[in-house]
Amino acid sequence: MRAIGYTRLSRANCNGVSLSAQRTAITEACEQRGWELVDVVEDEDQSGATMKRPGVRRVVARLDADEADVLVVAKLDRISRSLKDFVNLADAAEASGWSLTALDAGFDTTTPQGRAVRSMLMVFAQLERELIGQRTKEALAEMAAHGVQLGRPREVDDGTIKRIRKLRGRGKKQRSYSEIARILNAEHVPTPRGGHWHPSSVRRVLGWDT
Repeated sequence: MRAIGYTRLSRANCNGVSLSAQRTAITEACEQRGWELVDVVEDEDQSGATMKRPGVRRVVARLDADEADVLVVAKLDRISRSLKDFVNLADAAEASGWSLTALDAGFDTTTPQGRAVRSMLMVFAQLERELIGQRTKEALAEMAAHGVQLGRPREVDDGTIKRIRKLRGRGKKQRSYSEIARILNAEHVPTPRGGHWHPSSVRRVLGWDT
Protein backbone atom coordinates (compact mmCIF):
# COMPACT_ATOMS: atom_id res chain seq x y z
CA MET A 1 0.00 0.00 0.00
CA ARG A 2 1.46 3.33 -1.11
CA ALA A 3 0.57 6.35 1.00
CA ILE A 4 0.74 10.11 0.59
CA GLY A 5 0.65 12.17 3.77
CA TYR A 6 -0.92 15.59 4.05
CA THR A 7 -0.22 18.22 6.71
CA ARG A 8 -1.67 21.66 7.24
CA LEU A 9 -0.81 24.57 9.49
CA SER A 10 -3.25 27.46 9.78
CA ARG A 11 -2.26 31.07 10.31
CA ALA A 12 -3.69 31.04 13.83
CA ASN A 13 -2.26 27.61 14.73
CA CYS A 14 -4.47 27.64 17.83
CA ASN A 15 -4.15 23.95 18.61
CA GLY A 16 -0.38 23.84 18.42
CA VAL A 17 -0.21 20.94 15.94
CA SER A 18 3.05 21.63 14.13
CA LEU A 19 3.84 20.39 10.64
CA SER A 20 6.69 18.29 11.99
CA ALA A 21 4.45 16.65 14.61
CA GLN A 22 1.90 15.79 11.92
CA ARG A 23 4.62 14.40 9.68
CA THR A 24 5.97 12.25 12.52
CA ALA A 25 2.53 10.83 13.29
CA ILE A 26 1.96 10.01 9.63
CA THR A 27 5.39 8.41 9.23
CA GLU A 28 4.98 6.24 12.32
CA ALA A 29 1.50 5.14 11.32
CA CYS A 30 2.66 4.11 7.86
CA GLU A 31 5.56 2.14 9.36
CA GLN A 32 3.22 0.33 11.74
CA ARG A 33 0.87 -0.59 8.90
CA GLY A 34 3.63 -1.56 6.52
CA TRP A 35 2.67 1.14 4.03
CA GLU A 36 5.19 2.83 1.74
CA LEU A 37 5.12 6.58 2.40
CA VAL A 38 5.91 8.07 -0.99
CA ASP A 39 5.58 11.73 0.03
CA VAL A 40 4.18 14.20 2.56
CA VAL A 41 2.59 17.32 1.08
CA GLU A 42 2.01 20.35 3.26
CA ASP A 43 -0.10 23.48 3.24
CA GLU A 44 1.30 26.22 5.46
CA ASP A 45 -0.68 29.31 6.47
CA GLN A 46 -3.83 27.78 5.02
CA SER A 47 -7.31 27.75 6.55
CA GLY A 48 -9.30 24.54 6.87
CA ALA A 49 -12.50 26.36 5.98
CA THR A 50 -12.00 25.68 2.27
CA MET A 51 -10.71 22.80 0.15
CA LYS A 52 -9.24 25.23 -2.37
CA ARG A 53 -5.69 24.79 -1.10
CA PRO A 54 -2.69 24.10 -3.34
CA GLY A 55 -1.47 21.16 -1.28
CA VAL A 56 -4.85 19.44 -1.23
CA ARG A 57 -5.21 19.86 -4.97
CA ARG A 58 -1.75 18.37 -5.61
CA VAL A 59 -2.44 15.42 -3.31
CA VAL A 60 -5.79 14.59 -4.90
CA ALA A 61 -4.35 14.91 -8.41
CA ARG A 62 -1.54 12.50 -7.56
CA LEU A 63 -3.91 10.00 -5.97
CA ASP A 64 -6.21 10.21 -8.99
CA ALA A 65 -3.14 9.59 -11.16
CA ASP A 66 -2.47 6.36 -9.19
CA GLU A 67 0.78 7.60 -7.64
CA ALA A 68 -0.49 6.31 -4.29
CA ASP A 69 -3.33 4.26 -2.81
CA VAL A 70 -4.21 6.11 0.38
CA LEU A 71 -4.19 9.65 1.75
CA VAL A 72 -3.10 9.85 5.40
CA VAL A 73 -3.67 12.82 7.73
CA ALA A 74 -2.71 13.03 11.39
CA LYS A 75 -5.91 14.84 12.35
CA LEU A 76 -9.27 14.98 10.61
CA ASP A 77 -9.47 18.77 10.81
CA ARG A 78 -6.17 19.08 8.95
CA ILE A 79 -7.92 18.03 5.75
CA SER A 80 -11.18 19.88 6.38
CA ARG A 81 -13.26 21.54 9.09
CA SER A 82 -16.43 20.94 7.07
CA LEU A 83 -18.30 17.64 7.28
CA LYS A 84 -19.70 18.22 3.80
CA ASP A 85 -16.24 18.81 2.30
CA PHE A 86 -14.82 15.77 4.06
CA VAL A 87 -17.64 13.52 2.89
CA ASN A 88 -17.28 14.86 -0.67
CA LEU A 89 -13.57 14.05 -0.54
CA ALA A 90 -14.26 10.53 0.77
CA ASP A 91 -16.84 10.07 -1.97
CA ALA A 92 -14.36 11.24 -4.62
CA ALA A 93 -11.77 8.87 -3.17
CA GLU A 94 -14.08 5.90 -3.51
CA ALA A 95 -15.00 6.86 -7.07
CA SER A 96 -11.30 7.11 -8.04
CA GLY A 97 -10.25 3.98 -6.18
CA TRP A 98 -8.09 5.39 -3.39
CA SER A 99 -8.59 5.45 0.37
CA LEU A 100 -8.58 8.04 3.12
CA THR A 101 -7.22 7.70 6.66
CA ALA A 102 -7.49 10.19 9.54
CA LEU A 103 -5.38 8.91 12.42
CA ASP A 104 -6.95 10.84 15.30
CA ALA A 105 -10.52 9.88 14.35
CA GLY A 106 -9.83 6.24 13.60
CA PHE A 107 -11.27 6.87 10.15
CA ASP A 108 -9.73 4.44 7.68
CA THR A 109 -11.51 3.52 4.46
CA THR A 110 -8.97 0.79 3.78
CA THR A 111 -10.99 -1.25 6.30
CA PRO A 112 -14.65 -2.40 6.25
CA GLN A 113 -15.25 -0.51 9.51
CA GLY A 114 -13.92 2.71 8.01
CA ARG A 115 -16.09 2.33 4.93
CA ALA A 116 -19.12 1.84 7.17
CA VAL A 117 -18.26 5.05 9.06
CA ARG A 118 -17.97 6.85 5.74
CA SER A 119 -21.47 5.70 4.81
CA MET A 120 -22.84 7.01 8.10
CA LEU A 121 -21.12 10.34 7.60
CA MET A 122 -22.73 10.62 4.17
CA VAL A 123 -26.15 10.12 5.79
CA PHE A 124 -25.50 12.88 8.32
CA ALA A 125 -24.13 15.21 5.64
CA GLN A 126 -27.28 14.67 3.57
CA LEU A 127 -29.41 15.35 6.64
CA GLU A 128 -27.49 18.57 7.25
CA ARG A 129 -28.09 19.70 3.65
CA GLU A 130 -31.81 18.94 3.87
CA LEU A 131 -32.18 20.78 7.17
CA ILE A 132 -30.40 23.83 5.76
CA GLY A 133 -32.65 23.72 2.69
CA GLN A 134 -35.73 23.46 4.88
CA ARG A 135 -34.69 26.40 7.05
CA THR A 136 -33.95 28.46 3.95
CA LYS A 137 -37.34 27.66 2.43
CA GLU A 138 -39.12 28.58 5.68
CA ALA A 139 -37.19 31.85 5.95
CA LEU A 140 -38.04 32.82 2.35
CA ALA A 141 -41.71 32.00 2.93
CA GLU A 142 -41.71 34.17 6.05
CA MET A 143 -40.15 37.07 4.15
CA ALA A 144 -42.66 36.72 1.32
CA ALA A 145 -45.53 36.68 3.83
CA HIS A 146 -44.32 40.04 5.14
CA GLY A 147 -44.22 41.55 1.68
CA VAL A 148 -40.46 41.33 1.10
CA GLN A 149 -39.74 41.13 -2.63
CA LEU A 150 -37.45 38.19 -3.34
CA GLY A 151 -35.11 37.76 -6.24
CA ARG A 152 -34.29 40.25 -8.95
CA PRO A 153 -36.88 42.94 -9.76
CA ARG A 154 -39.10 42.42 -12.78
CA GLU A 155 -37.68 43.73 -16.04
CA VAL A 156 -40.62 42.68 -18.25
CA ASP A 157 -43.73 44.80 -18.74
CA ASP A 158 -47.13 43.50 -17.68
CA GLY A 159 -48.28 43.13 -21.28
CA THR A 160 -45.45 40.75 -22.10
CA ILE A 161 -46.06 38.78 -18.92
CA LYS A 162 -49.76 38.36 -19.83
CA ARG A 163 -48.77 37.28 -23.35
CA ILE A 164 -46.38 34.65 -22.01
CA ARG A 165 -49.00 33.38 -19.54
CA LYS A 166 -51.51 33.05 -22.38
CA LEU A 167 -48.99 31.21 -24.55
CA ARG A 168 -48.16 28.87 -21.69
CA GLY A 169 -51.75 27.66 -21.36
CA ARG A 170 -52.96 25.11 -18.86
CA GLY A 171 -53.08 21.36 -18.34
CA LYS A 172 -52.42 19.17 -21.38
CA LYS A 173 -52.47 22.22 -23.65
CA GLN A 174 -49.44 23.78 -21.99
CA ARG A 175 -46.73 24.85 -24.39
CA SER A 176 -43.11 24.14 -23.55
CA TYR A 177 -40.72 26.97 -22.63
CA SER A 178 -38.84 26.32 -25.87
CA GLU A 179 -41.97 26.70 -27.98
CA ILE A 180 -42.94 29.91 -26.19
CA ALA A 181 -39.46 31.32 -26.77
CA ARG A 182 -39.71 30.53 -30.50
CA ILE A 183 -43.08 32.30 -30.75
CA LEU A 184 -41.85 35.39 -28.89
CA ASN A 185 -38.77 35.61 -31.12
CA ALA A 186 -40.95 35.22 -34.23
CA GLU A 187 -43.17 38.05 -32.99
CA HIS A 188 -40.10 40.19 -32.21
CA VAL A 189 -41.20 40.65 -28.60
CA PRO A 190 -38.37 42.51 -26.83
CA THR A 191 -36.50 40.71 -24.08
CA PRO A 192 -35.55 42.43 -20.79
CA ARG A 193 -32.00 43.02 -21.98
CA GLY A 194 -32.23 42.70 -25.72
CA GLY A 195 -31.30 39.67 -27.77
CA HIS A 196 -33.39 36.55 -28.12
CA TRP A 197 -35.79 34.72 -25.84
CA HIS A 198 -34.58 31.41 -24.42
CA PRO A 199 -36.45 28.71 -22.47
CA SER A 200 -34.70 29.81 -19.30
CA SER A 201 -35.77 33.45 -19.69
CA VAL A 202 -39.39 32.38 -20.30
CA ARG A 203 -39.27 30.24 -17.17
CA ARG A 204 -37.93 33.17 -15.14
CA VAL A 205 -40.76 35.43 -16.25
CA LEU A 206 -43.37 32.82 -15.34
CA GLY A 207 -41.61 32.42 -12.01
CA TRP A 208 -41.96 36.15 -11.31
CA ASP A 209 -45.67 35.88 -11.89
CA THR A 210 -46.34 32.98 -9.52
